[in-house]
Amino acid sequence: MFEANATAAIAWSLAALLIAAGIIVAVRRRDPVADAAGSVRPSASLLIWVIVAAGAFATVGALVVAGATRAWDLSVLRLAARHQARAAIDPAMGVTSLGALPIVLVLLASTLVVLLWRRRRRQAAFVLAATLLAVAAGGLAKVAFDRPRQEVFPGVHDLSFLTGRGSSWSFPSGHATAITGLAAALVVVLWPTRWRRPAIIAAVLVCAGVGVTRVYLGAHYPTDVIAGWALALAAVGVARLAFGPRLDTARRDGADGGRATRDGAAGDDRSSAGAER
Repeated sequence: MFEANATAAIAWSLAALLIAAGIIVAVRRRDPVADAAGSVRPSASLLIWVIVAAGAFATVGALVVAGATRAWDLSVLRLAARHQARAAIDPAMGVTSLGALPIVLVLLASTLVVLLWRRRRRQAAFVLAATLLAVAAGGLAKVAFDRPRQEVFPGVHDLSFLTGRGSSWSFPSGHATAITGLAAALVVVLWPTRWRRPAIIAAVLVCAGVGVTRVYLGAHYPTDVIAGWALALAAVGVARLAFGPRLDTARRDGADGGRATRDGAAGDDRSSAGAER
């Protein structure tokens, strides 16, 4: 059974990874001159982002493999079990469902529709590639670490549909990885706009809510959630690096529009001068 599940998980993850890579290659080939000119000097802050996120995931993973986090993981889960109330189960399930892969895919599709409707094709491609890369990385990491799910909760509530207990892998949290990948990609897209702050606040609240409810519902160890957050941020950062310097189509379109306006104004001045003569 493990071999069959592992084969399916690896196949789906590799498929998502190949799609993400294909999107990146296709986008970069559309404008190779501009991308080549800007990609030789990636942003220092972006490199730091990737290094810190990847380092955090690697550190948590190493501690988990060494068994150094087990005592803390179990203490947090027992605390959550003692405070789990029947009245809070339904709201927690509603929040945690935002990280379920089918819901994330629906949110992703809705985002792509909006971006394509606004003719932000490059940004839409980035959101798709970054989210798929995060999901693929999470799937491959689950198989690689092969961490069994926790057995602290007594199983009074049937949470299998939303908590993913049908899967035997726990590290990292797939819900936390998927929703963080999508949310971080949207923050990157909205960063140069006036929606930057609302996007950051919404992303933090949603990702934190999904992560906390994963632990509260007994679906994951807290280190699973932390690793999912870090891995998703690293994946989105890698996707941003791969897309090169010309992701912000809104800013470029605005610059082109301003240039067109100036050219039009100059043409009107020349026409007026000719009329006077």
